[in-house]
Amino acid sequence: MGKFLFDLKQPKPLQVSSFPNLQKNKGVNKIYRLLLEPKYSLTALRIQAIGSMQMKVQTFTVGKLYTNCYIVSCPQTGEAIIIDPGFETSREAAEIFNYMGEEALKLKFIVNTHGHPDHICGNGIVKEKFKAPILIHEGDADMLGTVGRFFGFRDSPPADALLKDGDTIKFGSLTLKVMHTPGHSPGSISLLGEKEVFTGDTLFAGSIGRTDLPRGSDKDMKISLKKLASLPDHFKVYPGHGPPTTIGEEKAKNPFLSWSWQTL
Repeated sequence: MGKFLFDLKQPKPLQVSSFPNLQKNKGVNKIYRLLLEPKYSLTALRIQAIGSMQMKVQTFTVGKLYTNCYIVSCPQTGEAIIIDPGFETSREAAEIFNYMGEEALKLKFIVNTHGHPDHICGNGIVKEKFKAPILIHEGDADMLGTVGRFFGFRDSPPADALLKDGDTIKFGSLTLKVMHTPGHSPGSISLLGEKEVFTGDTLFAGSIGRTDLPRGSDKDMKISLKKLASLPDHFKVYPGHGPPTTIGEEKAKNPFLSWSWQTL
């Protein structure tokens, strides 16, 4: 449960005896005692519940390469970030923008897990609408620009801020920590929450991102996978493509997280 935001005086307890109907059912009686004779007021309980809220993650699969675009929001404040807006059509953009409008979200950042065109081609559309800054690791910053058009994707505006390992991205009461996980590209990153990680194209359910693309590296990928494998098994993995998974599932079933592959 979350911490109390401020101290509250203990209220005068209410007596269950004032509610004769409750006394007939001992099970219900016990539950209602927690509500009617609280250690703290209901206001405190409400604040405590708010403090325990987790981030909300909405997934949109977009573009010709079925990229996972994530809207990650803080339920308390409505502040949000968009991770990898790889959409190419006005229909896809409208679906995402409608969702944000319905949820009354305030976009704070556009975050790219790496600079490949299928993850950045919607940057310009989002930036134009919400005026939010674009964040990307310094190792992939040069991929933003006109590179995408050569592969049939939209261009992306340049980055507004460059990320490095250990940086934090704060929105509302939430924080994601930047973990540099190169291999698929020099500037690939994963974003760590309290019990989740957004891995971009570093780690997928049952597989990993390619390392045979320009500037990819088997050596860097192995180091990055060791970092991810060190996370708690219960961590939920939100990859750049495909279904979500957990660190535990990947350590058990993903051949690329096995010790035999790591030692090749």
